Amino acid sequence: EQMETVGKEFVRDELVYVPSRLFVRKHYAEVVKCPACGEDESQDANYADVPAPVFRKAAIPAPMIPHSFCSPELLAHILYEKYVMAVPLERQAKDFKAMGMRLSTATLSNWVIHAAENFMKLIYERMKAELLNCSVIHADETVVQVLNEPNKKARTDSRMWVYCAGKYEGHSNILFEYSPTRNGDSARKFLGDYSGYLVCDGYDGYNKLTGATRCGCWARQNQRQERLKPILDDLFAWLNDLPVSGGTKLSKAVQYCLNEKPYLYRCLENGNIPVDNNRAENAIRPFVVGRKNWL
Repeated sequence: EQMETVGKEFVRDELVYVPSRLFVRKHYAEVVKCPACGEDESQDANYADVPAPVFRKAAIPAPMIPHSFCSPELLAHILYEKYVMAVPLERQAKDFKAMGMRLSTATLSNWVIHAAENFMKLIYERMKAELLNCSVIHADETVVQVLNEPNKKARTDSRMWVYCAGKYEGHSNILFEYSPTRNGDSARKFLGDYSGYLVCDGYDGYNKLTGATRCGCWARQNQRQERLKPILDDLFAWLNDLPVSGGTKLSKAVQYCLNEKPYLYRCLENGNIPVDNNRAENAIRPFVVGRKNWL
């Protein structure tokens, strides 16, 4: 006989991926006409008392980027792919081509620049003002190669700097800034007269800061004084008595540590100073991953 359904048994779940798609959003401006004006348009020019036709066109929002068909959704996707997922614009252009839309890398680049200058810069400046109010700031830098830079050959001595709010601040705040050199003037220019604690690595360029108190990369203050200070004292006493000389790697390592002594002791002054610079190093790691993609 014909079988009848008497129930069902759950078997499994499947996670389904629906590929993204591109479509065109058309904008129309409605045009309206007053029905009481210019009833006989053929006679309007002959009689001054006959009102002329009156037309009005609805106001429409201006394009986000002048003379461009880029939508807010599309631009957000491009920025997310480039700066969060580290997908270069050239690879994005290939993806768009596979979806049926030809977009050159020059077009994508112009859109990114427009977004940076007209939208993101305002947010960046506000974030920077908030960052400079923090009592502790982390800083780090990494190499980056820039092609076709005016008055400069493509080299790897350019730097991308990162500045982060301290781990005990009420909010996360991470800002990047490019500089064609590693000169400490870049950090001094960015931080200005910042007078809080700056946690950074052993690069002496940070000494060009006039107001900040530099801290080394090494839990609160009382515990540090009680447990950490004796260890630091023993460490540097041992380093001072260590018989090393010449240009060996060991002697360089010892001298590097001795040079960092005042900054490595700084965390004993205030319990809010982190004992390491992992905050900045973790923040700059995604950029390093992206750099491998770009190059």
